[in-house]
Amino acid sequence: SSAIQLLDEKSFNNIYERLLVQTIFLPVRDQIVPKPMRELIYETKSLSSEETENTNTISFQQFEFEQRNGRWRFVRAFLEE
Repeated sequence: SSAIQLLDEKSFNNIYERLLVQTIFLPVRDQIVPKPMRELIYETKSLSSEETENTNTISFQQFEFEQRNGRWRFVRAFLEE
């Protein structure tokens, strides 16, 4: 679905596992390689300058984080269904 949804903690917990298992398609040499989001998280040791352009927000694939009151918060995710 393309609708934006605001979720409370319980609703987020219900989709959390789906967010981690969703497949991301990455270009690798001359191929498109599917990888689950969880695997990308474990394999990533650092973020690119594009992902950390803004000092208060970080984007990593389908996830976005924002610094609020000195703490990083998971604020947005894109779930393809």
